[in-house]
Amino acid sequence: MKPAPDLRKRELAAIHIARQQLGMDEATYRDMLWAVARVRSAADLDWAGRRRVLDHLAGCGARIGGKAPGARPARPNEWTFIDRAAEDCRPMLRKLCVLCRELGIERGKQKRYVEGIARQMSGLECGGAVVKPLELCTYSELWRITAALNKHLQRRKERA
Repeated sequence: MKPAPDLRKRELAAIHIARQQLGMDEATYRDMLWAVARVRSAADLDWAGRRRVLDHLAGCGARIGGKAPGARPARPNEWTFIDRAAEDCRPMLRKLCVLCRELGIERGKQKRYVEGIARQMSGLECGGAVVKPLELCTYSELWRITAALNKHLQRRKERA
């Protein structure tokens, strides 16, 4: 269990972050504190007051603790690296993700499948080890992989 001062700091930080998310100006923020907990400063809040303010801010649409109100628990996704990839490669990576879903490749195996195709195309089969992760592929390599998956999808559709 975390000590109370640490909890207080985290809750106060969450209140200030939620205030920023909602775009509250100083006067509106102080009025909200007064209406919800009868204080003018978050520093004056006790534990119950902090809970009331956090619940109120969450009800207004703020994401408290990284979760949107009513959000489902996060599920790990193998494609989360796309948002950190190079700007010019993101559309191709998203296209690869969509193509894998259309091909019916089950989740959790899609990235490995595409990396296997990249390994075959480069001719560097090294005993199943990933020679070049998808995150490090260039735009032209991603384009070639996308073209190969498109052809594979077209052939599959023609057979059906």
